[in-house]
Amino acid sequence: MIDTYQKNIKLRLMEPKKNINISSFGMDIETYNNEIIQQKKWTKEEDNLLLIGVEDYGNEFKKWKKISSIIKNKSPSQCYSRFKQINPQINKGLWSQKEDDDLRYYISKYGKKWSKISRMMKSRNNKQIRDRFLNVLDENLEKKQFSEEEDKQLIFLVYKYGSNWTEMTKEMKGRSAGNIKNRFYFHIRHRIDCQIDLGKISKFNINKRQFNQH
Repeated sequence: MIDTYQKNIKLRLMEPKKNINISSFGMDIETYNNEIIQQKKWTKEEDNLLLIGVEDYGNEFKKWKKISSIIKNKSPSQCYSRFKQINPQINKGLWSQKEDDDLRYYISKYGKKWSKISRMMKSRNNKQIRDRFLNVLDENLEKKQFSEEEDKQLIFLVYKYGSNWTEMTKEMKGRSAGNIKNRFYFHIRHRIDCQIDLGKISKFNINKRQFNQH
């Protein structure tokens, strides 16, 4: 039974992500897939052109097509993704106490509107803000270490959902997607990948009937 779960968990983790929103860039799924396959490393010259384009036109969704027109062989979605990586205003270092306080304030005022808060804070992008709150600052987060029962549940949920960590949060109350993902990759996955440790998982007695009770 353990071998079956080991095989299926690996297959679920390898599944492609679903619900990718590409409509904002006017692309169909075939074009998107071709881009992923044909992506090339950005050059310094292309990065400079991208920054100039953003400075001239702004970085709203509707501007990326115009920006991409000045960079050869780069699509609007590629330009958008690259700018998120090289935006000089974004702080990629540790969060300060002031940033945490500001984030708490903006969330209390606007709710979980990550894009709006990002525009207010300026030094952090949407993803950084979202991850910081959901994985660190949310008062509803469970601060205790994962219990053995939670580890058992997590193994089953990976079998059930693959790498959809956000979906798992609905069944693991008080645990963020980041907490769940890190717990699996740093504390559980090696037990499944290494044959020498597979015997230890047998104590979990994994079965669907057991977890349907949660």
